Amino acid sequence: MTDSLRIGLIGCGDIATKAHVNHLAEAGYTLCAAYNPTRSKAEKVVEKFGGANALACNSLDELLAISHIDVVSITSPPAHHCEQVCQALSAGKHVLCEKPSALIPEENLRIMEAQRISGKKVCFFSSRQRYAPIALKAKEYIEDGKLGEVYRIQARFARRKARPGVDWLTHASWFTDKDKAGGGVVLDMGQYLLDMILDLLNWPEVESLNATTFKGFPHDLPEDRVNDVEEISSIFIRTTSGPLITIDLSATIVDDPIHSIAILGTKAGIDIQYSDTSSKIVYLHEPSGKRGALEEVVIDEGHDGWASKEIYQRFHSAIVNDQETPGTTPEQALRLTTLCQIAYRSAEEKTEIQLAAKTPSA
Repeated sequence: MTDSLRIGLIGCGDIATKAHVNHLAEAGYTLCAAYNPTRSKAEKVVEKFGGANALACNSLDELLAISHIDVVSITSPPAHHCEQVCQALSAGKHVLCEKPSALIPEENLRIMEAQRISGKKVCFFSSRQRYAPIALKAKEYIEDGKLGEVYRIQARFARRKARPGVDWLTHASWFTDKDKAGGGVVLDMGQYLLDMILDLLNWPEVESLNATTFKGFPHDLPEDRVNDVEEISSIFIRTTSGPLITIDLSATIVDDPIHSIAILGTKAGIDIQYSDTSSKIVYLHEPSGKRGALEEVVIDEGHDGWASKEIYQRFHSAIVNDQETPGTTPEQALRLTTLCQIAYRSAEEKTEIQLAAKTPSA
């Protein structure tokens, strides 16, 4: 890929090494600098993935002061996202940032204003599933009218003993602290599904939302560890344009893990099923009972629904060719944060929340 962009990395923890730095060179970026509060982590990242003369910075200000950096990628814990995104924009950098974009909608509004003033591009990684090959195929079916009018989308995502900060990544204590993480499974995994589904439907207005949350599975955390985030959630969304959306989430389940999305229309329906290494669209019956209205599509090894590299590539193209910013945009991120916070309110109040004409337009 030509027109290499120079990038700085903010945060060198687990997600940075698993889903970011390994994609940079192939996606058209040269890693020029990295910052992490624990300097040794930044040193390891630049040594392994950095270009010539890449720096391990002592502070965020030092990294942002490097004039030749075009883009920064932020992979720090969520409580830092708003401030760091705004600082990077003020320093004249384009910004890629991990999800969730922010903890509360007011932070998203700050980001939107900082982006407007800077004129730079901002994209959040809550769009990982949106750009996966199988999701793009489903969007093609919908836009080509092969499903007819979509009236129902049902998503299920459940893992067996996979609570971050509890069952794995146990050193990352911020995952279980709502003040630092913003929430549990709703913000950790639910934002991916919300983003993908809303994008499939062209970001419809939400009429009402009802949600439940649950926490109570056993754990071995120290008594002094904050552990106040939800482990399970079910979200029920009515849209003003018609489709009903349900999302069932579990970070720990005493059953088989599942990751699936059913999309039902008046002509046909499809069922997307994911595994650790692949994903596929499986036939559903047409209303007539016939089977095989759509070809079966299997995405091979390496395409399990998480499209970090695709986001980096699309963002690169948007900057180099002055194209529209790929999602999740700051406006869409505001909608996601708003809906997640409404889900928490609904669960706490044990009631359906009416919100038509109150959610921001994407």
